[in-house]
Amino acid sequence: MKNDDKIDLKEAFQEYARKELEFYQSAKKDKLYQRVLPNLEDKNSGSIDFYYNGIVVGGYIYKDTITLNKLRVTKMGKEEDIPEAIKKVEAGIKKAEMVCDNQLK
Repeated sequence: MKNDDKIDLKEAFQEYARKELEFYQSAKKDKLYQRVLPNLEDKNSGSIDFYYNGIVVGGYIYKDTITLNKLRVTKMGKEEDIPEAIKKVEAGIKKAEMVCDNQLK
């Protein structure tokens, strides 16, 4: 199998960062977004990131439990909005009938 296309890792990360920034800038205010990345080796687990008003709350999934253990404030967010974002994420998890283990407290 011959692959003539060379992948420049630096360019790939720059493109990813550009698209991530575009998403943050175009995201609707007061809307909860989520991104799930499955674990290809263990079908019962994966990682998850939530985005709400400039705040990224992340963690991992195992079966029906979501453990929140990552927090980041983007340029579009404010630190004083963190409690509201966490409440919104917890409400979304409850709505999905999953268990939330919040380790951010």
